[in-house]
Amino acid sequence: MSSTEINHTSGATPSPRCPFVEYERILEKNPILAPTGCTDKFCQAGRLIHSDEPKVGDNRVYTEDRYLKRRSQVLEEISRSAKKAIVWDQESKRVDTTSIWRQSPEELRHGLRLAWRNSRKCIMRSRYQELELCDLRHIHTSVGMATALLEEATKAFNHGQIKPTGITNSVELPQHLKVIWNVFSSYELDDGSILGDPSNIKLTQEIIDFGWTPPQPKTRWDLLPIVAMAENDAPALVEVPDDLRRLIEIQHPDYPRYMDAEIGVRNLADTFRFDALPEVVKAIGFDIDDYRAKSEYAEVQKLEDLPDYEQLRWLSRAQAELNYAFDDEHAAKKGYRLNSDPYWLSPPQGSVVPVWHRGGAPNYQPKPMICRNRYDPVNSWQRRKDSTGGSRLFDEERE
Repeated sequence: MSSTEINHTSGATPSPRCPFVEYERILEKNPILAPTGCTDKFCQAGRLIHSDEPKVGDNRVYTEDRYLKRRSQVLEEISRSAKKAIVWDQESKRVDTTSIWRQSPEELRHGLRLAWRNSRKCIMRSRYQELELCDLRHIHTSVGMATALLEEATKAFNHGQIKPTGITNSVELPQHLKVIWNVFSSYELDDGSILGDPSNIKLTQEIIDFGWTPPQPKTRWDLLPIVAMAENDAPALVEVPDDLRRLIEIQHPDYPRYMDAEIGVRNLADTFRFDALPEVVKAIGFDIDDYRAKSEYAEVQKLEDLPDYEQLRWLSRAQAELNYAFDDEHAAKKGYRLNSDPYWLSPPQGSVVPVWHRGGAPNYQPKPMICRNRYDPVNSWQRRKDSTGGSRLFDEERE
């Protein structure tokens, strides 16, 4: 969608679900839209990453006229949302060919909340007004970032009563990253197999090269240390303290906060991620010996040796045990549907979930929005590490 005027000339009164009426409501509430990359000949809704989605650090000419127009649009949106407490400081921005605008904490908090609300890949967006700001823009060293992050993470965790929190860092140039890395580890074993999430294997090796020593014995749930990297500084590594290592046994999701779409389907079930379905199959009663007792299956050794229809029977049941369905109540309350990416949000039982039948409609992306950075943090560090002298282990420096 683009912000163009649409006229419906039919004499009939359009229904509330008329796409033209819905689009007008979208434009009324979201006047600033980013391109989606879709055309009348090609839809990107089924892609994990859209080929031309905006990225932080993209080169672009941003003149003062464009800045002032964008600022006017933002002010208008804030005025409609009754955010009167936000004070705009005209002296805080520097207008040149890149138009760097240093936002006040109030401006930044409001923008972060809207960006979460507008993220088509996220669930739980109904809580966006609760998002709090952790402003680290005054910190310019990697060790300082790591120290502040641990302090703020403890506050956000709040003894298990988690407070939604967004962390911000400032950079003068997009290619000079301030980043924080933190995921589960992944190892390539001697036999060539992968222990853990294969998507993290490169990062795990890089952090080992930075100086981290994995625990012994290694497991698929080893938590990597936090790596903070400030502008023009070497990365700093810090282990996550025990009081923040709240790992749980994954059981049948009896609680509404269980993120079924991302955790249950994508992270755990994808064969190129943790590939957990074979283990779930065993937990819900699969026994290969029950099949081997039958003459036609006497030679099978594992689930993968069975016919496809037998594998599907067990894997489908395992997926059902991992997931809940969800529904979108936003349209009932606001009069239009939130933007969403069914590739990310729909669980495997697609047809029983309303968002599945929507496809990519309505296809729009409001601003502000959450974007990937075009620069890979590990590659950026490798390009400059000779001049910074290597990484620093925060625990050693603290002592």
